[in-house]
Amino acid sequence: MRWTLALIVMAACGSPTAPSSPTVAPPIDAPLPPLDPACPATYAAIPAGQACTPPSDRTLSCAYPEGVCTCMVAYPCSGVEMSREETAALPVIWHCAPTPPAVRADGCPGVEPSGPCTQSGQVCSYGDCCFTQLTCRDGQWQMTGGGCPP
Repeated sequence: MRWTLALIVMAACGSPTAPSSPTVAPPIDAPLPPLDPACPATYAAIPAGQACTPPSDRTLSCAYPEGVCTCMVAYPCSGVEMSREETAALPVIWHCAPTPPAVRADGCPGVEPSGPCTQSGQVCSYGDCCFTQLTCRDGQWQMTGGGCPP
């Protein structure tokens, strides 16, 4: 089985400290990493958005052909700084990101591209809370926008 994700980032906007390291997927076509024994056996068995308990020393990330699920703090999408008390009260839940297609329905690459492109003027955005906008110019993907909520 091959992993078609290039990058999964679980970002926290507004927290006083950064969340644990982002989950970085191996290069496209790399074999799936071994499934952590604490992971459910299948992607379908993970109750996305429901409470979970990661190992005390790290975030639990589980990679499947269908996508990646991570058991971590549910940071709100906000630029407002949170106190340590507010951060400590946030729930720990399953965050799941399905494996993107090679090409999305809007014609953009499934994962954030870099390097050469062929459709001059094509604009593609990536991300949920914080986002990046890329435009195909002069045969190369160039960052032309993005940001996070205030």
